[in-house]
Amino acid sequence: ASLPDEITRARALHREANRIVRDMMGDVRLGRQIEMEQIEPLVERIVDSIFRDQDALLPLARLKSHDEYTFQHSVSVCTLMTSFARTLGLPREIIREIAIGALLHDVGKAKVPDGILNKPAKLTDAEFDKMKNHVVQSKIILQATPGISDIALDVAAQHHERYDGTGYPNKLKADEISLYGQMGAIVDVYDAITSNRVYHRGMPPTEALRKLLEWAKF
Repeated sequence: ASLPDEITRARALHREANRIVRDMMGDVRLGRQIEMEQIEPLVERIVDSIFRDQDALLPLARLKSHDEYTFQHSVSVCTLMTSFARTLGLPREIIREIAIGALLHDVGKAKVPDGILNKPAKLTDAEFDKMKNHVVQSKIILQATPGISDIALDVAAQHHERYDGTGYPNKLKADEISLYGQMGAIVDVYDAITSNRVYHRGMPPTEALRKLLEWAKF
């Protein structure tokens, strides 16, 4: 397909992905189980699109609105992770599991009060603890989801761990964090700092990459 066709298809896919993730978060909030039969075909289409032409879907990762940030961030992280995994030359069946984990990495935020999720000011320590608990919640929810792989679980459970051991929830360091968890951590931060939020303007991708390298302190 030509790029204009791919862009039209990518826009429709992006809209649909945001809707599916929004509905899924609503279901999880009500205590319902994640329906993998909805998630798997969606992820398959995202992976297909990135394999056909990543330039169609990737630019959409930067488009987010304040009230829908949580859902749109999940879709962006899925898109970026798929592209990252493809660039690393990982096998397609592993990329699919990474993409599932990326799409579902923040599902635990359904258990965090809206007032904390969308607070425009700095969180208090108590609020930040509640926010950090979303990772534990994501892991609990995903462990109870039939058909979820260990790879997908690693992405979700480890995306806030940091190589130097300063992350959460388990202060894992270096090789204690799986490759997929490390990838998730990089992409999650990259998408957050390149997005416009109430409290900061997103930085351009080149600047974001420079920051990530600085923070890595090689």
